[in-house]
Amino acid sequence: MRPISAALVVERQAFRTQVLEELQAAPVRIVLDQGAFGAWPAMQEKLQRLAPDVVVVDLSDQTEDRFDCIRRLRAMPQPPAIIVIHDSDEAAVILKAMRAGATEFLTVPLEAGGLQTALDRIAALLPGREVHSESGGQVLAFLSVKGGAGATTLACGTAAVLGKAASGEILLADLDVETGNVAFAMKASSHYSILDACRSISRLDAHYWKGIISNGLPGLHILTAPADPRAIEIPQGVEVRQVLNFARTLYPFSVIDLPSHLGPLTLAALEDADRAFLITTTELPSLHLAKRTLQMLAFQGYPQQRLALVLNRASRRDEVTTEDIERNLGVPVFWRFPFDAEGVNEFYVKGGTIGPKSDLGRSIRQFTEKISGAPAPAEKTKKSFLGI
Repeated sequence: MRPISAALVVERQAFRTQVLEELQAAPVRIVLDQGAFGAWPAMQEKLQRLAPDVVVVDLSDQTEDRFDCIRRLRAMPQPPAIIVIHDSDEAAVILKAMRAGATEFLTVPLEAGGLQTALDRIAALLPGREVHSESGGQVLAFLSVKGGAGATTLACGTAAVLGKAASGEILLADLDVETGNVAFAMKASSHYSILDACRSISRLDAHYWKGIISNGLPGLHILTAPADPRAIEIPQGVEVRQVLNFARTLYPFSVIDLPSHLGPLTLAALEDADRAFLITTTELPSLHLAKRTLQMLAFQGYPQQRLALVLNRASRRDEVTTEDIERNLGVPVFWRFPFDAEGVNEFYVKGGTIGPKSDLGRSIRQFTEKISGAPAPAEKTKKSFLGI
């Protein structure tokens, strides 16, 4: 399991020293260390960007503002666990902190191992985990370094080929709820979406699932983003993980199309993905964003062995070579998809599958064979009148 990330808001130096001493032996990465909350909008921006699993709060100042900050922490879209430390164990103080949203309450001086025990309890509740594909089907994530780099096209094409090649149906899920390009690309329509699955975790079973997915191509089930922009809301990371874990029980492969920004939803889905394909084009701005994305994922502790760099719209006339890209980004290029404007345009006009005879269609078939280990079925060709 990945280390816990923590933010410290500890005003008194004596408290801070004790906390840091306790954390030295713990698998904890400190992402923020400051003495006070300060202006809440700035603090909220930091916490949303850093997304710590736990915030350690010094309750030395028992003003209503401090309790209000705890309540605001718990009201965040991805609320962290909150450990409150104080030098009093008065029942009234503990009760008020817990009612505000504290997960744990510790008194100073800290008992040896007390903070570690609290962190262990919090870690047990975190949904993050190492992925073991033998526990069910595989989750394959497609992520662009920026909008328009082609992740949706490649995710749809890969899912369509897998649907023909795999033994069992395949899931294609659109987790980019704000863009929702999968439904447009696959010409799929449904009254339900990924949000319905996230809202109904307790009701998820095979019967309910059949009611919310869209049957696309043979062998392919599609879980779309919401069609109505007014109905869009960002699912919680824990909800996304639960939906993906449920999908593992039904499908040998689940292909997910992710938002291009590394927000809480994307990071939650990546954490449960068996393999993630980072899609970039060969233009310098895209390669710059690819390098930043790789660095941010490394900082988040994402396992490099589960991440593959994929070049899209590559051409022999590109100014930069594959070797240049690998040297500058520090990771190998897993696959190169060719520039094929005609094939992509035909796909978005007709929907369904990318033309198997197009350059991109052939490359997707070869890519799918490599990642699945199963040969894609040969496309049928019409015989001549001589039967040749």
